[in-house]
Amino acid sequence: MKAFALALLLGLHIQSAYAQPTGGMPKTTEEQEKRFVILEVPAPYSYQEGTMQKMEVEGKRLILFTGTTAMPPYFEYVKNSRSFERAAWQKQLLLSKGRWVFKYQVDCESRTFDREGDLVGWRDIYLDPTSYAAHTLFCSEADWARLPQAKPSTP
Repeated sequence: MKAFALALLLGLHIQSAYAQPTGGMPKTTEEQEKRFVILEVPAPYSYQEGTMQKMEVEGKRLILFTGTTAMPPYFEYVKNSRSFERAAWQKQLLLSKGRWVFKYQVDCESRTFDREGDLVGWRDIYLDPTSYAAHTLFCSEADWARLPQAKPSTP
């Protein structure tokens, strides 16, 4: 159920980012539609099963997980400003499906996220569909309470 909700949520979030066609754009007829083959494109936004955990730091509820994104590998929107900053991506793995793997932290109260290794820092969840969906699915008080507790990291 959560996977379906995540896919639906991401589909709506991504679809709403694009302008709707105007009246002058051609549409397929019912007969033409039968000749088109639907492509199975791998979803670029996901979280790894079994990695979703909770943590409380200084009264803030956080969720931690391993997730994938198709965010561009060169530039990243920085801390809600209009400037772009070159980010270091050498530590990240580019999967064969074109997805970047990150360890995410999402702050449920401030609605911000951080991805370990991208060197950009904390920013608004709306800038990454993976963090936005994770926040929506797991940051309610009830859903957060059901997550397993994150183990403290060892230095």
